[in-house]
Amino acid sequence: MASIVHQARDPESKRNTVIRKDEEWEEYIVQFFDDGEYLNLSDYHTSHWEDAHATAMLFLKVGA
Repeated sequence: MASIVHQARDPESKRNTVIRKDEEWEEYIVQFFDDGEYLNLSDYHTSHWEDAHATAMLFLKVGA
């Protein structure tokens, strides 16, 4: 399994994100959670850290 490299949470919106790094595929995977529910169909894959981080932070901001 890909290892966790970053986690963030917005207590107001009850949304959180997890960014994992898959070394085999050389990509980041952003996972989204809304009020504790894992939105598995929304996983976002990218090879760029900046893209992964910006996507994760946008999800938190939109939920606020």
